[in-house]
Amino acid sequence: MLYRHYICFLILSIFAFPNALKAFQSDSLCVNGLFKHHMVLQREKSIPIWGTGKPETTVHVSLNNQRASATVQPDSTWRVQLSAMIAGGPHILQITDLRDSISIDDVYVGEVWLASGQSNMEFTLGSSLSWAEEQLHADFPNIRFFQVVHGMNNQQQHDVQGSWVRSSSATAAAFSGVAYHFAKKLHQEKNIAVGIIQSAWGGTPIEPWISEDALSSREETKPSVIQARESGAQPTQLYAKYLQDVEAFENASEGLRLGVHTLAYQDQHWKKVSFPLQVSSIYGDETALYIPGCYLWVRKHFDLSSLDKDATLQFDELEGEAAIYVNGTEIELKNAQGTSQGLVLPKSVLKKGRNLLAIRLRSLWATGTVGHSEGSVSLVIGTKHIKLDGEWLSNISVEPRYPDLPKERNNPGVLFNAMIAPLIPYSVQGVLWYQGEANTWRPRDYQFMFPLLIQDWRIRWQQGYMPFLFVQLPNFGGNNLAPADESWAYLREAQLMTLQQPATGMAVSIDIGDATDIHPRNKKDVGLRLYEAARHIAYHEDNVYSGPLYRRMEIKDHKIIVYFDHAGDGLISKTASVEGFKIAGADNNFEDATATIVGNTVELSHPSLKNPTTIRYGWAADPKVSLYNTAGLPASPFRTDK
Repeated sequence: MLYRHYICFLILSIFAFPNALKAFQSDSLCVNGLFKHHMVLQREKSIPIWGTGKPETTVHVSLNNQRASATVQPDSTWRVQLSAMIAGGPHILQITDLRDSISIDDVYVGEVWLASGQSNMEFTLGSSLSWAEEQLHADFPNIRFFQVVHGMNNQQQHDVQGSWVRSSSATAAAFSGVAYHFAKKLHQEKNIAVGIIQSAWGGTPIEPWISEDALSSREETKPSVIQARESGAQPTQLYAKYLQDVEAFENASEGLRLGVHTLAYQDQHWKKVSFPLQVSSIYGDETALYIPGCYLWVRKHFDLSSLDKDATLQFDELEGEAAIYVNGTEIELKNAQGTSQGLVLPKSVLKKGRNLLAIRLRSLWATGTVGHSEGSVSLVIGTKHIKLDGEWLSNISVEPRYPDLPKERNNPGVLFNAMIAPLIPYSVQGVLWYQGEANTWRPRDYQFMFPLLIQDWRIRWQQGYMPFLFVQLPNFGGNNLAPADESWAYLREAQLMTLQQPATGMAVSIDIGDATDIHPRNKKDVGLRLYEAARHIAYHEDNVYSGPLYRRMEIKDHKIIVYFDHAGDGLISKTASVEGFKIAGADNNFEDATATIVGNTVELSHPSLKNPTTIRYGWAADPKVSLYNTAGLPASPFRTDK
């Protein structure tokens, strides 16, 4: 019923707002920004190609011995449809009219997937655990990423910014870690080109990724659409102002202008601090004021009685982007990472008596550290080892802090308009989705909003039940930047319920998160689990593609017997005893259950419960769980009480 209602609403809105279909008008021949050198086209599906030009002129398109023509419409748009092609390449795509010609080289036909969501989809391969290994073997010229430039808009856009980049040791670090591992496995197994269209943005809830038309079709979300429209907010202009403020932050130099790096600067009013020197430890509860980023200045005065040799400034820990000054002279060190960093200080920069060490540390999301404890920063002169501990001084307000993104970025439909609509109708095999953290504050709404997004995108792409694969939220216990509670369990439940939608698959990640980091660095296993789902749902292989999913339970002899789908050849526990199950009676007072695996079932009991009625598994933000199938895929958290 929801699906049918939305189709009717969409048709009506298209006829009611014809200008929404109007593209940017230009007399010059243009093609949508997805069509660029090194692009990948979806194999075995028709190939739409579209753009703008001078009205009433004819546009000719040729690709691999196929030719098609189209007349540019009065609204300046044109579109042709080429027949499906088998995997292969390289090809040249030619687009011409009477005056202009566009030639696009190194075009391959293979598999194309759209990777979308928030920060854990955007999380780069270069920041993931596997990067040290992958960097040595990332030269896959037929794995190509198109990274959609961030943007937000009140109106559906018809062009997109970005470029296709071939995977190499020099380029792959910037790719989505999850999507890269998915693409790599797909490329190696199918031996064809793989294109990933990466359209993701950290910190975003689901609402801006759904079109206004779809959200207006639901009574629960229609008021938010009306409110956003009536506010008169202009997200495009607000985002442009935000980018200007980001540039000002990146080029900040107020500290140098004031002479903060010099001995003469007066710092009596600065905050007295001790190790570790980092935003989150120094400013504690105030940390949220300096997210997503700031520049932390720290200063340390020290005395020297003699200067007969060069010195070494030793950091047992220095992480983040730092600028280091001694008595006003910058000591070159950029993007330091790790431990045991040593800097040679020529004796010419030092002086007898009073000296100054000043450090400007760039902090993003409260990262960046100078020294972990007393004595972790020191000066070595010959055999002398001078500890630079004791009192340091800190100031976080010298430079501008990183600007906050406009709250309008979360308005209904604005990311769909700017980052999804311009991709349609580019043929894709399916969607990879990793999002939900930003919706944990109202997790039950996700039960209808996530299916609504899937239906919305499928209707607009007109590719039938386009495979939609998603990641269930990992375990996360919360930290001082992001709290976590039972709402995470409810959000995972909403994701589990979305499997009722056809041609969907879920990669469970409850065992590979990070208890204290909302951005777990193990992206390889996430990508590989998505690939297992794709093998079955998109490529129709007979494989175990999911971890165990709760099917039903049976109460028998003071025990509860739990049956699972996707048990494979049997259930196993990765720990000596099966962890994660809780059991309750009619009072819903849950206790840790004694769990025993019997073939494809789990038997649960508790010595004080003679009449158990209800069970839960992994029902917490950061649960201890251990149930897998023999394919090594973890069971999804679930509950039987509603």
